[in-house]
Amino acid sequence: MWRLREVTRVIGFALKGVQRITSIGSYRNIGNRLLQTLPAESHSNPVSIVHTNMKVHILPALSDNYMYLVVDEKTQEAAIVDPVEPKKGLTVCGGDDRIGALNKKVIHGDTLFVAGCGKFFEGHPSEMYRALIEILGKLPADTLVYCGHEYTVNNLKYAVHVEPENPEILRQIEWSKNKREANEPTVPSSIGEELKFNPFMRVHEENVKKYTGKSDPIDVMGALRQDKDKFKPKH
Repeated sequence: MWRLREVTRVIGFALKGVQRITSIGSYRNIGNRLLQTLPAESHSNPVSIVHTNMKVHILPALSDNYMYLVVDEKTQEAAIVDPVEPKKGLTVCGGDDRIGALNKKVIHGDTLFVAGCGKFFEGHPSEMYRALIEILGKLPADTLVYCGHEYTVNNLKYAVHVEPENPEILRQIEWSKNKREANEPTVPSSIGEELKFNPFMRVHEENVKKYTGKSDPIDVMGALRQDKDKFKPKH
């Protein structure tokens, strides 16, 4: 069981620390509106995870996206993170401090995925290094990671390509394949787990440096991202 204490912030990280879009209101109001937007069939079954005084509903959207409905069980206030269609009667605003039960959860957009990270586009490897290693990587190991897309199996195929003898990756890829065969989400993971099997959070590890042929961790980050962009996973 995750050790939680009550705090008062919804935390969101994008590449430069920008908070994710959320919709705030009563569970009866915004929860029902969000659930009405769900398709009859999707890439994953909806799943609810119960934490201390809080429930997180993992809701599939589009081809591989996730939305999150976070509910304070005591007050019945709720936050929707990354609503795919906020125009359907939802009031959209920035990060809010009214969800009193939320603690040590990271809803971070497209910076960190399970076993992977977002593309850099016009960004620099040093920015992703700061986001993943200096910010997210410094959070407590039991911080849960709720990412925005279901990319886990393909990310792990790249991770095992980088570190073929890493037992944590081998265990995680088997677990993730079983979850996907059952049409279940592979989120959340935790920061502690990501540090064991996510190559982009392991840029200080000698095995990962050796794979890239680089010694500086920022250069390792850049080399991994370039390599991952060209990687074709085997089915």
